[in-house]
Amino acid sequence: NCGTGGTTVLKAPQLVGASFFSVDALLYIIYSKSQDRFYVGETSDLNYRLELHNTHQFKGSYTKIASDWVFVLQYECSSRAEALNLERFTIR
Repeated sequence: NCGTGGTTVLKAPQLVGASFFSVDALLYIIYSKSQDRFYVGETSDLNYRLELHNTHQFKGSYTKIASDWVFVLQYECSSRAEALNLERFTIR
């Protein structure tokens, strides 16, 4: 789906007996067709974070090289700690 604007959404498994699964954080991968590059990050607000990447609000960030970032993967995590751990694992 890279470059086509398609997004893959994966849901974390719910705990047995849990009555409600709240999304505290999301792991995401964005792709820039113009740079043919991927970026992995975490957030609790996907649309706002994508806007920040595409408008170069992160001055020292790797994503400032492009303005055409699109989501290619979103993964719901049960906590920010889980999202950060998965982000570090994915970047390796």
